[in-house]
Amino acid sequence: MKPTALVIGAGIGGIATAARLAKNGYDVTVLEKNDTPGGRCNQFIEEGHRFDIGPTL
Repeated sequence: MKPTALVIGAGIGGIATAARLAKNGYDVTVLEKNDTPGGRCNQFIEEGHRFDIGPTL
């Protein structure tokens, strides 16, 4: 039986963690609250203009 893991969030950290777990034999499920993965590495379009969303400090 394969070990299982649940990763919450499909940002860079969540995707990297899921990939490493899967590479090590885990059956991984990733949950994301938004419609698309990427977390803070994303973009949105407002009135025909594209804006990048980046991390905040």
